[in-house]
Amino acid sequence: MKIIFYTKNSTNNFPKCEFMKDKKRSKKKSKNFMPDPNRNPYRVRNSPQSPMHTENLEELLKNAVELENLGDFEKAIMTFIHITDKDPTKSEAWYYRGKAHCALAEFENALKCFGKAQQLGFRAMQLMMYGVTAKSNLMNFKRPNLSQSHLAKVEVECPDYFPSEESWLLTGAAYQMLMQYEEAYKSYQNSLVKNPNFEPAKKNLEFIAFLSQK
Repeated sequence: MKIIFYTKNSTNNFPKCEFMKDKKRSKKKSKNFMPDPNRNPYRVRNSPQSPMHTENLEELLKNAVELENLGDFEKAIMTFIHITDKDPTKSEAWYYRGKAHCALAEFENALKCFGKAQQLGFRAMQLMMYGVTAKSNLMNFKRPNLSQSHLAKVEVECPDYFPSEESWLLTGAAYQMLMQYEEAYKSYQNSLVKNPNFEPAKKNLEFIAFLSQK
């Protein structure tokens, strides 16, 4: 292949390049060559990474609530923030984000989220319950008592007839969002009895242990 370059000094105003190809090779290639669209990294696809992709906020909200129920509160909060950045009127996202802040003992942030949800018309009965408890903890927070003698008196119940590590994790996350940290701690302990290597329960146990030292 021979390439000839033309500069601005030529008769045209803009630089050009002309490709001189061998006719036989060009014909042979055009006959057998099949373009592979996957080779083009700039091809726009209908995927979440594509700038043309439209996010489904309802699906994101559903996934964030699931993360919250599984005790992954930090990741859930990041997702709720993303949702409200896209649609600030999403009252459910504000409410559920407030619950996640309660689980992490971030009571001021929780109250702000609950207030925003209420302002946007969210009318669930639980909103008032969470708000009152968060306000009480903000004003007079009592560190969880994790002594063995105290935990022995703490009663927790799992809704499953044959509880597994996952069901105890769900129970612990529910208690933690209700700001009942001692019950949550004991539930996570029960989860680890079922599976000592269950990382989500370990992570939340460590957080509540840290909270008890604040």
